[in-house]
Amino acid sequence: MLKFFEHILTIAQHERMMLYRTARFWILAGAGIAVVLFFIVAPTLAVIIDSTPPAEFFIKGADVYLALLFFGFMQVILIIFVAAHFHKAEASARLDQVMLSRPVTTLALVLGKYFGVVSAVLLVNILLIAMAMTGRLFKAYFAGAGLSLTPALVYFIIVTVPAVLFMTALVFFLISLLRSQVVAILLPLGYSAAVFFWLQFDYLGLFDFSASFTPLFTSDIIGFGDIRDVLLQRLFFLFLAGFMLFAAVVRYPRLHQSRLLQRLSAVLAGVFLLAALIPAGTLISDHVQHSAWREKALAANRQALDKPQVAVSHYEFDLRFARAGSPLQASVAMRVENRTAVPFSELIFSLNPALQVTAVQSAARGELAFEHEFNLLTIDYGALLHPGARDTLTVQYNGTIDADAFLLDRLPELDGKIRKKNGPWIKGDLSAWLSRDAGVLPHESGWYPIPGPASGFDHTRRRPHTFATAGMSVRGPADVQFISQGDIVHTGTSGGEQVIRFESAKPVPGFSINYGPYRRLAWQFDAAEVELYLLQEHMPDLELFSEVADTCRQVIDEILVTLEATTGIAYPWQRLSFVEVPLQMQVWPTASGINNVLLQPGVVMIDELRILKRRMDKQIEKRRKIERRRGRDDSAARIKRDVFIRTVLELLFPKDFWVDGTLNSPLKNYLHFQLDIRDPLLYRALEMQFYEQSQLRLWDTFFPDRRGQGISGNDRMRQLDSEWAFRNLYAVSIDSVISLLTRVPLRAISPREHGKLYFATVDFKAPPVLKMLRERVGEKAWRKMAVELTTQHRGKNVNAQTLLDVLQPMTDEDLSGFFDDWFGSTVFPGYQLTHASAVKVKTGSLKTAYQVRVRVRNGEKGDGFVRLRLRTRNDTIWRNLALGSYEEKEVLISLYDKPRDVTVVPYFSRNRGQLRRTIDIASTISRAALQDTAYTIIPSAADSLVFVLDDQDEGFFTAAAEEARYLRPPVRGKVWALRTHAMAFGKYFYGWHVKRGQSGDYPARWETRVPKTGYYQLSYYLPVGRSWYTRNPGPITLYIETARGREKTVLHPQVTADNWQPVGRFYFEKDRTAVVEISDAGQGYVVVDALRWEYVE
Repeated sequence: MLKFFEHILTIAQHERMMLYRTARFWILAGAGIAVVLFFIVAPTLAVIIDSTPPAEFFIKGADVYLALLFFGFMQVILIIFVAAHFHKAEASARLDQVMLSRPVTTLALVLGKYFGVVSAVLLVNILLIAMAMTGRLFKAYFAGAGLSLTPALVYFIIVTVPAVLFMTALVFFLISLLRSQVVAILLPLGYSAAVFFWLQFDYLGLFDFSASFTPLFTSDIIGFGDIRDVLLQRLFFLFLAGFMLFAAVVRYPRLHQSRLLQRLSAVLAGVFLLAALIPAGTLISDHVQHSAWREKALAANRQALDKPQVAVSHYEFDLRFARAGSPLQASVAMRVENRTAVPFSELIFSLNPALQVTAVQSAARGELAFEHEFNLLTIDYGALLHPGARDTLTVQYNGTIDADAFLLDRLPELDGKIRKKNGPWIKGDLSAWLSRDAGVLPHESGWYPIPGPASGFDHTRRRPHTFATAGMSVRGPADVQFISQGDIVHTGTSGGEQVIRFESAKPVPGFSINYGPYRRLAWQFDAAEVELYLLQEHMPDLELFSEVADTCRQVIDEILVTLEATTGIAYPWQRLSFVEVPLQMQVWPTASGINNVLLQPGVVMIDELRILKRRMDKQIEKRRKIERRRGRDDSAARIKRDVFIRTVLELLFPKDFWVDGTLNSPLKNYLHFQLDIRDPLLYRALEMQFYEQSQLRLWDTFFPDRRGQGISGNDRMRQLDSEWAFRNLYAVSIDSVISLLTRVPLRAISPREHGKLYFATVDFKAPPVLKMLRERVGEKAWRKMAVELTTQHRGKNVNAQTLLDVLQPMTDEDLSGFFDDWFGSTVFPGYQLTHASAVKVKTGSLKTAYQVRVRVRNGEKGDGFVRLRLRTRNDTIWRNLALGSYEEKEVLISLYDKPRDVTVVPYFSRNRGQLRRTIDIASTISRAALQDTAYTIIPSAADSLVFVLDDQDEGFFTAAAEEARYLRPPVRGKVWALRTHAMAFGKYFYGWHVKRGQSGDYPARWETRVPKTGYYQLSYYLPVGRSWYTRNPGPITLYIETARGREKTVLHPQVTADNWQPVGRFYFEKDRTAVVEISDAGQGYVVVDALRWEYVE
């Protein structure tokens, strides 16, 4: 036996030495090492030098993760081309007969060669790990990044080793089976390409042999999280490698040296195959069983929806964490009451199915029978609980939390709201976590009994809140911080454990628990005590702001005051806690809306990556350079103040509209956590409306000269001029949203039927509808409404009609049917900015006044509401304007500052891009009185003889990319591109077609029929100098098909007051098609936007 292993080791050493002497090995390995070295050095330099590298670079396991991930792609090629020569190499060196004639068994020969190749590749991986850890040391020294060897060892063991063993065994098996080196190379290459470009982690990851798409990125708080399924997947490839290896021994092209070993090899191949089927079968079986379990659990929850439910007014929690054999031990006493009009004996609660209930007791009736099936705890009270009757129930249970078992309404076909695949980083998904060192238990996870079913709701109703007071006694490890609702009334230690008690005197809609090795920072403000719980190694260098500490406190206080002013409601809790949570935490879309577990009453959970992204020293340095370059105040106090403000606002109210800022905003504490809003549409509309209003006010308050002043981030999104941003946030196209809203009322759109489009359409339409309502009733009435809701309806069910009933006495506006018009119909206005001019007015003083005249048209059926933003040389003026169906209004605005341009900002519309025009100021001086008013314009009969053809209208044609790509020769780069721009002409889509001038083979053209025979004055829309494309336009050649034949004219664009370039007068007949063709011949860019036709005679 010793001789057998000696043969294996000798052959392995010989094989490894032969590999090290080949150029092929070092070329492929060197290329892989060079690529990985770049991805190690570049991130290290980025962390040391750059102010805002990806936050993932600061996670302890990031360097090894990157090194092994990128080398994983390269080592596949290395193994395939190296291992495929394991039989041919001796033949080429004429050593094959020598080797085959040696007294070495086939088993020892193949195993020796196999382990020779494997050990050579693994040594390269170990070298890369050492290089990655060296880079980590530099990050730790220069940037204070955390350092740990544990992720490196785990990645090597569960990722690299199975991948190398599997791919090497696969090549050996194919060589022995097919006896063709070419096929043995092509098949693994094809399989690898299919995994990398197509299969990835589909089919439970059973094809992802290299774990390149397996969610294994580690957290500094909880490590890898729950990787049970990942371990099963890696065992599958490990055992499959054993099967293929011993199958290669059986099929190896050599006379048998030992029948016993040959049979042993066949037996071992069968054993490993069966062993591989066990983890694979477990994964598949678990997936099938869990899917079936979810369906049954969801059906059970739906059956319980219409049953009378008990109410809980007070909880008394006795909790013990991290006890031997059970992460959580709990005894929960509940003060229950029948608030319905009917008696019942079956008490239904929701409780996580991974928790084991041991006893249920009643203060009045003693021990009670119960059944804990799925996520429902059904208690048999043993007698009728009559209306108004009360009792105290005590439930004892222990166990852990099943993070997948409580979101039964989750839509499995939709991704979570937090992107988990960001470049090479692939993170897992968790909605709850419970371990010895850290815990994240939102109330939605069912860690304590909550009355009624937790699932089975749809787009017409949300799960009701349970408002209750509570006392919570917690025992747990002494080295962690516990965070929950209520005041901390006692802290201490007992038996080496930490003892802490929370008390909530004010009813709370849900109770959550967070704990971990956090460092606590706290500041007392007038509104509340603000707490910050972060890992010590993630704590930003707050000492940098010591000299502006008072200013920073004033900033936080100003934010709290602004939130109260925006909502009209005082912050309801004593504490506001911001808690760092693992990067795996996810927010899922459900059948009744977004289930945001990161927001709990008085607690805001923030992903650790968002904390790590903030490097205060680098941001201060970067901001100082920017301000110095702009010639602004770059004093240390001002720079640090600005950096502090930006950091806070970017965490809580990011201005970018391609991210959902509501996920970490504390705003739900003001209204949503005081009311029981069961209408998902109204719930999201109020959340978004308050968020957008607060975001706008905060950014405009602290940065009044910022770009986009006066418009929230989501208002910019609703301008529909950024297809990329819209797709990034909702994964749907703008056209799909517009098409759906024109066909289906918002109330009829559901997550189950329309999927991603539901969330896009709700965010697109519902918040601006509430903004319109807010503007109609006025700011004072709106805030008064919010106060009355939280006082008169606190803890009660509030719907859209309740909101209107509260608002109606506060305004003269008729609000009846408001939500039916906007949520229950397909009203979808579209606006046009038809006129913008100004005239100087003599006022009798030395100051010059201006009378601005602006016309706006609603081109669709249904009422509309817009804001006008008039920019002057030194100021910005806002006006609200209501428009009826197909109505056009003229707005007169008087001012004493020179006007520049006017922008129409719709609350909700089908317009694409901004509606903006430069104001044409007449050279004459008027003596008329200044006016500030708005009135309806009555269109004249002659308007039909003046019309405009836009590049979005029917009858406009270009060589489209979809058509041109099939032409031969290829026409890449020769087609017209569509670009949105605020200065473009349009009915609802503000954009133009543009392309580089070339040979003239790909023209654009309009075809139309005039309403009346005669001469028409044609004008070409081109805002010269208003865009990069129109900065220096060259001559534009037009070919016009008139009633008298084809005519050619050359247009030399110039700057005009209204951006219309006169083309000429041409004769057209009513019954004959008129064609205007724009040639793409010439230099520079050719822009095609709109053509105006004016009947002359």
